[in-house]
Amino acid sequence: MGKNQHPLRDELVLQMDAIAKPLSPKTMVEALGMNPFGGNVDFDRAVSLVSYHVKVLLGYEAISLSHQEPVRGAVQNFYILKPGVVVADEGDGAALDQISKLLTEGHRGVVAKIAAIVQETGRDVAAS
Repeated sequence: MGKNQHPLRDELVLQMDAIAKPLSPKTMVEALGMNPFGGNVDFDRAVSLVSYHVKVLLGYEAISLSHQEPVRGAVQNFYILKPGVVVADEGDGAALDQISKLLTEGHRGVVAKIAAIVQETGRDVAAS
């Protein structure tokens, strides 16, 4: 996820990466704390807001539906981070901006160029 994303979506992706198991919007709110939004947002409203951002992440194909569980006559959806989704920290900004530019401009030899950018920016990249 990158700089043009909502900060909550970035945080959800980070939490999903760290927890590494399927989460529902409710369990995501619980992982972030009772009120990840500050102010007077109650728990149900927080779950509703997280649900919205989960739908956006589904649209970006960053997460996928893992499974569903029945809960008091309703269905609770659980999501998992898709393999290969980049979880970036603040130090990745310059490198990710350059990589994004290369990909959108359709340059040939993108892999070699990405390797050069990573080397130039001093990012330590290990295959996982």
